Amino acid sequence: MKVVAMQDRRKWLSQMLVGACQISAGSFLGSGATSIAQAQSKKSTGPNAKEAQKTPPWEVLFLPPRQRKVGVQALPEKSPIKLVKTLNLSGPAKGHPHLLGEFAINGEFGILNNLLSRVTGANAAIEIGSAHQFELEGMMQAEGTGGWFFLLGWKDGSGHALFQIGTRTSGSPWFHCVFKEGAAEKDSHVEFGRMEWKGSLPVSLVVKDQAASLKVGTLQLAQNLSLRDYSEGGIVIGTYDTQYGPRNLQIQSLRLRKFAEE
Repeated sequence: MKVVAMQDRRKWLSQMLVGACQISAGSFLGSGATSIAQAQSKKSTGPNAKEAQKTPPWEVLFLPPRQRKVGVQALPEKSPIKLVKTLNLSGPAKGHPHLLGEFAINGEFGILNNLLSRVTGANAAIEIGSAHQFELEGMMQAEGTGGWFFLLGWKDGSGHALFQIGTRTSGSPWFHCVFKEGAAEKDSHVEFGRMEWKGSLPVSLVVKDQAASLKVGTLQLAQNLSLRDYSEGGIVIGTYDTQYGPRNLQIQSLRLRKFAEE
């Protein structure tokens, strides 16, 4: 009888312990779930939620193909990046051996060894979108000599140009000029920075409130550079011929986001 009583007592204690553990575990999971739910609720309804909604999403314009391909491939038909077939400019330095002068498309971009690059000719360009206020980011390699440019707010031959020339002695200056009807406006051509490109570097270009900020690597080349009479238009990247030829621009990745008007 004592043995049976002891066994019953042990069984009763065991059941009590299991029950207590289940209650404790349930309470813990319940409180944990509640805490997580509360945290998520606070996160989604807190003061940062409105800011998050204001931040526009990124549009990926170019990433290298998953499978490495050697040689030249055309841009995919569904690519957001479009080849510029016709573009004629009369730059601020006609006849200059290095600066942007007379420009007419005679080449094109493609995918060379998995990188977005100029594949034919010297004067080539791509349009990567149209926007008013935007941020553009990418990884680029642009070592060596030759010229290349950004066109901003480009429409019917009017807009702004940021261009760089790489020479063997100049320190590779950057310039800004304003275009109207395909020609650079008199006295709008100014230098705003210098850099020697080494290796693959991150590039950030922000256009907002009629001003441009350009950062390459860790170097802030322009901060709120005034874009007089700027309006919405195309965003163009191109290379142009010089005494040393065009710049060997290679784009590893590119993405764009457009800011909503406030």
